[in-house]
Amino acid sequence: MTLTQVSVFIENKSGRTGEVARILAEKNINVLAFSISDGHEFGIFRLIINEVARAVKILKAAGFAVMTTEVFAVDCPNTPGSLAKILGDLTTNNISVDYMYAFQYEDISKSIIRAKDMVACKEVLKKCGWY
Repeated sequence: MTLTQVSVFIENKSGRTGEVARILAEKNINVLAFSISDGHEFGIFRLIINEVARAVKILKAAGFAVMTTEVFAVDCPNTPGSLAKILGDLTTNNISVDYMYAFQYEDISKSIIRAKDMVACKEVLKKCGWY
C-alpha cells in the first residue's frame, strides 16, 4: 500500500523529538510508525501518522520544517528471511532503496520503503507479490 510519510527536520539537541511527539499527542494525532536519523546538527524524524494534512499544518505552525513523501508499506510474514526476500527481489530488479524502517504486530511485519524510483519499485513489488 502507498502511504504519505511526514518528515520533520529537527535540530540535533535534547528534547526536540519529544517536542514533536508532545505536539502531536496534544492534538490527538496517532503515530503509527516512526524512524529517526541523525546528522551532526540536524536530524529527520520520519512518521507514519493517522492525520497527515492536519499534522503538517500543526507542526509548521509550531515552527518545524516539514515535508511529505510517498512511501510503500509492505506486509510480510514475521519470520526469519522475509526481509531478505523483499530486498532480494528489489536487488534482482535493480531497485535502489533510499531508506527503510519496519514495525511488527502479531504475525505480520510491515516494512516502510522509500526507493529512488518509486514507480519502478511499485511495479517490482507488485510483480513479486509484495504489493
